[in-house]
Amino acid sequence: MIDIKNFNPGKDLEEFLKPYGEKALSDFRDKVTEDLKRISERHKSLLKDSENFRLQLITIAGGTISIFVALQGNFDISLLTKLGFACLGMSLILGVASLFFGLESKRFEIQLEESSNLFQQKQALDFLEKFYRLDISPEKEILSYSESFKKEYDTDLKKRQKQINKILNFIHLDAQKVENGQLILFMIGIILIVLGLFLRV
Repeated sequence: MIDIKNFNPGKDLEEFLKPYGEKALSDFRDKVTEDLKRISERHKSLLKDSENFRLQLITIAGGTISIFVALQGNFDISLLTKLGFACLGMSLILGVASLFFGLESKRFEIQLEESSNLFQQKQALDFLEKFYRLDISPEKEILSYSESFKKEYDTDLKKRQKQINKILNFIHLDAQKVENGQLILFMIGIILIVLGLFLRV
């Protein structure tokens, strides 16, 4: 019930909105926790993929070297078969590049999601502060720290992407060309091996 004598529109409205503001702030914190948990899981997945990539790199490199060594020492194998295995070896090398591009793409997606989350959190905090007039200084401090860390991470990532793009521009390649090249070389390799086995050329 409103006390008419001591009626203060601004203060009474603030008191009326306070429980809703506290609920909104609690929901905001829950949302931030969910976002952080999801991003953390994606970073863990990226780290696992990076470790798998290293293992695959070692395996593919070992397999490719073994193929070339075996072909060099075996004179009974036809030229077509040798060329076929050479194409398979190059296809494996492009496979490594394709896996690398996949990791970089995943890293870029995480970066975009983090940027989107920070923007939404900033907008939400501004709304909570202006509409409900809540003390959100702890949340603002955490957000400021997150933005600072994100800025450093983005700078390092941009440098990395710039270096990768320089290499790709130099050799006139992109992720799609690498993927297509891998498939084409693999198919050519299989065809040449089959022809070599049947024709003995």
